[in-house]
Amino acid sequence: MTTWRLMVWKMTGSFGKSMAEVNRLIHDIILAKDFNADDLHDVNILVEQNRFDKSESDLHPDFQLDGWRETNVEICIPFGGQSTEPNTFTVPSVLYQPLVPVIRAAFLKLQQMVSPCAL
Repeated sequence: MTTWRLMVWKMTGSFGKSMAEVNRLIHDIILAKDFNADDLHDVNILVEQNRFDKSESDLHPDFQLDGWRETNVEICIPFGGQSTEPNTFTVPSVLYQPLVPVIRAAFLKLQQMVSPCAL
């Protein structure tokens, strides 16, 4: 029944749902160890989308695309001798992209370039 529901979902609504996206939904989200279907009972997608939009709107417009994140980074810098504690400095507003989605996007792009040749 689960597979049937997924296939019906894929075939209805937007035609933008590719087989690769459905596979990613299954393997990266539904089968993730920390996925809990009970967490979805009270989810309002509009509220969650607004939360995501707000977090990205805080970034400079050049970095709002492609999953960029902003965080403060603490760096411990030793000084003097071995017995003294290092000073902790905070570097504010460091922009980064999580590595796994970047790698996944690169392989997906490569797969899309190679797939037509495999026919």
